[in-house]
Amino acid sequence: MKKLYAALGVVVVALIIIFFATRTTHETSAAIRVGAIIPLSGELGYMGEAIERGMQLALEDNYDVAIELSIQDDKSLDSKGAVNGLNTLLAQGYDDVILDMAVNTTKSLSPIVESREIPLVVLWDSSNELLNLSDWVFAMGFSVEAAGEDVATLAYEDFGLRTMGIVNSQDEWAAEVAHSFQERFEALGGTIVLHEEKPIGEADFRTQIAKGKNLGAESFYAPIYAPGSSSFFRQARELGYKGPLFTGDVFSDIDVEALGELSENIYLAQLWLDDAEFKHRYEQTYGLKSDPTNLAFAAIGYDGIKLVATVYRELRAAGIDNPTNEDVREHMKTLRFQGITGLTEFDSEGRSHKRERLLKVSDGEFLLVR
Repeated sequence: MKKLYAALGVVVVALIIIFFATRTTHETSAAIRVGAIIPLSGELGYMGEAIERGMQLALEDNYDVAIELSIQDDKSLDSKGAVNGLNTLLAQGYDDVILDMAVNTTKSLSPIVESREIPLVVLWDSSNELLNLSDWVFAMGFSVEAAGEDVATLAYEDFGLRTMGIVNSQDEWAAEVAHSFQERFEALGGTIVLHEEKPIGEADFRTQIAKGKNLGAESFYAPIYAPGSSSFFRQARELGYKGPLFTGDVFSDIDVEALGELSENIYLAQLWLDDAEFKHRYEQTYGLKSDPTNLAFAAIGYDGIKLVATVYRELRAAGIDNPTNEDVREHMKTLRFQGITGLTEFDSEGRSHKRERLLKVSDGEFLLVR
């Protein structure tokens, strides 16, 4: 009987040890709760779908870092939609890191994440707008200012244009990229003879196009949101602009399809990814064909998750198993890693300085210029 009690005692002790060991392991490896706010509906929904697929691939590849992801729809970069999405994520406890689509929507989210002390990373773009935001905000995307500058250089140096008009949507991103275009074009020696803004959703640009033509504009730079973008370029062609026209990265396959052959020789700065290995895996996993722009959106989703995993992995290697949000933020400031979209690192204002590629439309397809 004593032997039986002794054996039972050993079993009980063993069970207690296993219980506490299991409990400790669970507590120190609690999942990192990441919330993402991206466009899943509306005209930019195709971007968000690609981003989400890229995120899922990254979760598979970074399985050693337990990440629990929840995604909310910003309804195609609608600020109210983004705020609603963030509030939903926070109510559900996804408050370790927030991934947001663009600087425009992040401006509405910044006061919330600052008050809650949550690191937020912008996926798609990066701009000087971050200078006025919280030090809890980082942008790992592509420079808005550089996009405008590079298209201006293309227009001036490659096409020899010297007088241009600008028409842009009444929107912070559009105003910023248009301003950068104008500054660069004028610095090179060109002249902007017309610069006007129109409300998002506007479909009639004939007055602005005719005015620019009368003032001697050889071409136009028109960063305009859909569906107005296709209306602008159709009307510009109808009013005699047969040569190159220029726009921003909101111009998409939808616009090309709507314009048909009128989209020929439209130039823009946009995401573009040539990565055969990632392309093969993406297409094999999802059974989809992908073009370099769509693949690039998948890649920024992938890199967003990889960034989070890299931060927590490096903190763990430094002996910080359960980092605070402040630990995460401070480590992001010194982070440097090579992702599918290129090198990610932040300057003192939390900005990255990646550049989009220059594309043109030819025979109904986007082609790489450089």
